[in-house]
Amino acid sequence: YQRRVHGGSLFCYQFRMESALQSKENPVTKSEEYPKSYLLTFNLGKLKNLGTLIRSASAFNVSKIFAVTKHHENPKKKKLMKEFGFFGHQGTLEQMEFQAFENLQEVKKFCVENNIYVCGVEIMDNARPVSEYPFKGSTLFVMGNEGTGLNDNQKAICDHFVYIPQYTTKTASLNVAVAGSIVLHHFALWAKYPPSKITGEKFAPERFELPRPETDLSIKQVKEDQEEEEKADS
Repeated sequence: YQRRVHGGSLFCYQFRMESALQSKENPVTKSEEYPKSYLLTFNLGKLKNLGTLIRSASAFNVSKIFAVTKHHENPKKKKLMKEFGFFGHQGTLEQMEFQAFENLQEVKKFCVENNIYVCGVEIMDNARPVSEYPFKGSTLFVMGNEGTGLNDNQKAICDHFVYIPQYTTKTASLNVAVAGSIVLHHFALWAKYPPSKITGEKFAPERFELPRPETDLSIKQVKEDQEEEEKADS
């Protein structure tokens, strides 16, 4: 096939991806509303990975970030930033909507009540390649810890699992932020989200603000605020 189309491997790849998407017809897009994607922040250990995932979630049209947090009764973004950090989000945090939960069981209950599938991203026997687009509808994606992967409690709330195929054995797995970004992009393709407009050599977000000191808190600022609160409590 490649010899018949200008010898272009990139064109061939695009054709195969489009063919795969057509063969996995998305019945939900026949209605007026696209399937939605959600991302769960739980059990991640590195602040930069979480911030990068927030940035990718913004790029790939994730509807909400689900956060299991001690601030579930009063989930203000500033409090969430102090708890999670979100270092590396590059100003996208202000564009994201958050929904707070007390525990994973509450997350699962909400998903069942709102017809949201829960998909774990993990390399395991019953996981399907994300390149097959094995999605069924609106989906919450659950990422594993950088060192240990999904824990048993996370696996228990999942309806199905996906993994990202690799083509060498030079590394055992991908960075969690990289893996999450790839999965979210595949879901966006499957859901047929309309691509954003390009201005110059970048995408032009509808609402974009440069990080501001009062909202884009650095790790140092977060620690300073925590110390002040501890002093006030003592």
